[in-house]
Amino acid sequence: MTSPCEIIQIKCPKCGKVYEDWHRASFNLDLDDFDDIGWDGYRFEFGPFRVGLDLAIGKITINPTDSAHVENGYAHPHVSGSGTACLGNMAPIIAKSLGLGDVTGAVTTILEFLRSYNPHDAYQRIERWDPQWEDDDDRFESCYDNSTSHECVICGDEGCPFSDGAEARCYEHQEWSDCISCGDCGYRETAMSACHEDRGPQACVECDQSCDWAGDAQACRDSHDEDLCEEYSVESCRFHPEEEEEAESETTIAAGGA
Repeated sequence: MTSPCEIIQIKCPKCGKVYEDWHRASFNLDLDDFDDIGWDGYRFEFGPFRVGLDLAIGKITINPTDSAHVENGYAHPHVSGSGTACLGNMAPIIAKSLGLGDVTGAVTTILEFLRSYNPHDAYQRIERWDPQWEDDDDRFESCYDNSTSHECVICGDEGCPFSDGAEARCYEHQEWSDCISCGDCGYRETAMSACHEDRGPQACVECDQSCDWAGDAQACRDSHDEDLCEEYSVESCRFHPEEEEEAESETTIAAGGA
């Protein structure tokens, strides 16, 4: 709220003469919207704003009116949601104008400030006010939230912040059998070793995956020195006693016929 005018008395410290003048402690000014900020081929429109000037403490606040274009809680790249302006090198100029009671000079500098943009110290990127602009961060996050871990592995977008570690995340969320049959990343060997160590050589004998240990009866036999061949239920294994007896019989018959 703009404060009412007050008559103040100022005494000269040298001659002692008293002077009278008017003083207004604070001002509220409405600034219409404007589109004087051009950036990356687009003209950005901001405002209207309501600017508060407190001459007593040299403070300014800039808040949007109800019709202002607000994005994500911000009405201007350099004005916070609470109305605090990041004035940069314009701060001392405005403070000096307010200290001298030069409202016109302060407002002129504020208008210059509202028509400026510095991408290095903005509260929010100016591109967010462009209805056609798509934030890469938002795009990547949306893609990540709606994609499987394997889709991240085969995507190949090196600019995506989620590309690093995609293979590890995929491996953590997949079955070993899926990784072994996939082969789209470097974790296939890791999956084969982990599966072989966890399930044991007997399971490998029965396995039909495209794995180095799949169907390796010799590795299974070597792991227990034939002590468990008879106990194992893998009767199709060539080292199972019944299979060996059948193979010997066929060999004998073939020899006799010769």
